[in-house]
Amino acid sequence: MSRPPAESRITTTSTVVDAEVLAHGQLGWEGEFNGTRFTRLQDVALSDTPRVAVKLAFVMLDRRPVVHGTLSTEVELVCQRCMGAMRYPLHEQFELMLIGSNSELDQVPEPYEPWLSNVQRMNVFDLIEEQLLLALPLIAKHEDEEECVRIAPGLLSNEPADEAVERQQEAESQSDAVQRPFGNLRDLLRK
Repeated sequence: MSRPPAESRITTTSTVVDAEVLAHGQLGWEGEFNGTRFTRLQDVALSDTPRVAVKLAFVMLDRRPVVHGTLSTEVELVCQRCMGAMRYPLHEQFELMLIGSNSELDQVPEPYEPWLSNVQRMNVFDLIEEQLLLALPLIAKHEDEEECVRIAPGLLSNEPADEAVERQQEAESQSDAVQRPFGNLRDLLRK
């Protein structure tokens, strides 16, 4: 599992590369996606244009190209605890073996993950978008619960839910005259 030396990296603006040529030459690919739209992120993130730094190193193993990659970014997600916006830093490393068909899946050794691709025309953008999705947490939440309390006061306190709701409603009614068509529904249900 040899990695290419740092001076053998190439920098290009093209996202379609010949992985086989890069692997035979033990070359790398570096790039940054800034303002690029990752459409598959739009369903899971607040922004689908994160700034992503990428480094890929290509080598041959068992006559197949392998990719040693890293990506770094910060994705804006919705915290599932407080429903507020949060920034989630990602520093992901991945090891992939490029294969041409599903019939080669059983030939991929550990620790590599298979990546089905045309090795002469591998799309780096597609690879990075897939790795971004795989690196996201199943349930996004602030690492520090205090951040959730700051965003949604009373959410994690020990006070009864009715008292927290009443306190929040009082604070909101004092700050603005907000129309609440169901604002007195709780009072009606108690009668």
